[in-house]
Amino acid sequence: LFKNFLFHGSYLCVSNSLAKEFFSNSLKIDKNKIKTIGLLRMDRIFSKTLKLVPQEKKIITFFSFGHMSGGLPNKYRKSHMFSNNRDYGFVNLFEGSHKVISKLALKYPDIDFYIKPKLNVNWWTDEIDQVIISETGKTIDQIKNLNYSNLEAGELIQKSILVIGFNSTVIL
Repeated sequence: LFKNFLFHGSYLCVSNSLAKEFFSNSLKIDKNKIKTIGLLRMDRIFSKTLKLVPQEKKIITFFSFGHMSGGLPNKYRKSHMFSNNRDYGFVNLFEGSHKVISKLALKYPDIDFYIKPKLNVNWWTDEIDQVIISETGKTIDQIKNLNYSNLEAGELIQKSILVIGFNSTVIL
């Protein structure tokens, strides 16, 4: 997968020495260009100056992802993050997780479910819409407690009782 990889950056920041060894050995990146900085911090999101506002209803947030998550080469490009080959990428995980969210929204009408696409553009939400319709027979607009969110990630996290995501720094 990475045999022709060439690192063009000035530095690569990693969380620990194991990651440094991994990237140095597998991608042949000079160890002097890899900086161990520790885990990412969420202090900005969970600052003591921020006040959590109680919500009328419980909120569960799902940070959506595409078929091509994790830097997979997009040789079967349908759109920026989606594959036109059902056997390539995270197609089953994408469909399965979005199906579960839509079924949970129907099962628990007293909880608000938000889907936060990485990019709030039609080609992304169209992919999600197809999955929801195929699973429930309803559009997202017909499921009153299931919505797309345009809120900033930190604000959405603060309002949520549960945050779900895959391969995203937003869930660190």
